[in-house]
Amino acid sequence: MGILKYKYGFLREWMTATGKSMKDVKEAVGNSSNNNIHDWLGDGPAQKRQQERGEEIRPVAMNVESIVKICNVFKVPIESFFVEEGSKELLGTVQKQTESVNLITEQVQMLKERIADKDEVISSLRTAVDALKSENAALRRSLVMEKNEEWTGAGFAQT
Repeated sequence: MGILKYKYGFLREWMTATGKSMKDVKEAVGNSSNNNIHDWLGDGPAQKRQQERGEEIRPVAMNVESIVKICNVFKVPIESFFVEEGSKELLGTVQKQTESVNLITEQVQMLKERIADKDEVISSLRTAVDALKSENAALRRSLVMEKNEEWTGAGFAQT
């Protein structure tokens, strides 16, 4: 394995692919300022200063603590933020992460649907049980009345 370099465009690619907002990232890293995030994305105060000085405009590399926080909160593999020097193949790609997120989202939706189906079945069963209980109570009353009539008719009349 060669030397790893920070992949400057990853954060913007990841946010675009996953639909995460600056607010989401800001909350994840515990930052109260948008400036750092703008700097990491390449459109912040640091880039404005570079432009004013006539320098090449580059995003600012994220600090390790912020990278780790994003990885922990959003389950992003840490290697996604780096690329091997001289290699065009990324160690972690946004596409793979997006596919994983989509798969998990689909599985969650399927589970929600199964739970909803089970809730419907349970509700139907409860209704059926309640109906059977009512029917059972009515049959018991009917049997008691029949037994009372039998006893009355058989000479066991109550006085």
